Amino acid sequence: MHFYRGSVHVTAAAPGVGKSIFALRHALGMPSVPTLYICMDTPRHITVVRAAQMLTTSYKAVVEAQLEEAESEIWDELATANHIGAFYRSGVTAEEITLMIGAFAEIKGEFPHYVIIDNLVNIAYEGDSEVQAQRTIMSELDTIAKEANICVHILTHVSGNYKGGTTPIPQDGVMNKISEYQHTTITLTRSLTENQLLWACVKNRTGPSDPSGMNRTPLKANFDVMQIEDSIRAEIEYVDSVPNQFPAKYEGRCSSDDCDFFENAISIDDPIVLYEGRPYHVECA
Repeated sequence: MHFYRGSVHVTAAAPGVGKSIFALRHALGMPSVPTLYICMDTPRHITVVRAAQMLTTSYKAVVEAQLEEAESEIWDELATANHIGAFYRSGVTAEEITLMIGAFAEIKGEFPHYVIIDNLVNIAYEGDSEVQAQRTIMSELDTIAKEANICVHILTHVSGNYKGGTTPIPQDGVMNKISEYQHTTITLTRSLTENQLLWACVKNRTGPSDPSGMNRTPLKANFDVMQIEDSIRAEIEYVDSVPNQFPAKYEGRCSSDDCDFFENAISIDDPIVLYEGRPYHVECA
């Protein structure tokens, strides 16, 4: 199964199953792919600790102690993840996501190829019902993906019958039955008896899928040290394509007339990198 640029991909799971870990592990495994991680569901500290665990195969307590040391080697390990820019903010709109993409390009010198949105339910909406609002948001994100040639990976929850985390999740088990806009939908569950993360492709426009969610593929996992076997990259492959073609208004250095554009996306002191403690900040020249 492939994740393509220019399209939207959805991963759905019950809370606590590991969809954020799954997505972060996938991104860390692609160091040549400029990635924007819009993290609305998990605090910065937890995300950074998880990333450090993934990079070092260390326990949480060990990593947290090392992060307290300015000269710790853990910072060098985290520096290998500098292809990932992260925003930690909840309640953003689709328009603000576009601004974040522009801010990423301003800092990194190119637009992201891969954008993770964690989580769909944390995107702000007004007026409409949640169901209609999420469909509108998905449509807007699909437009962003196509116009910017970005692979947009959206994480979301599942409906009540599947919140236990172990029952196979069919396509219509995705919260609010969102299915119109994405190229693929993956559902994640955990094994009752083994330390495994099970994924099922319930929608795939260009390949095999099983809408029932019963055809699950196991990935060996050790969540004590945040490890998921490397076959995740072979089983679920990111496919690059032609260079980004982003609207001209987002290109070039920030002029004085455009400073509000970037300041609306992120505060001047908010780090763009995955972790804290390094001098990478948004600046309007």
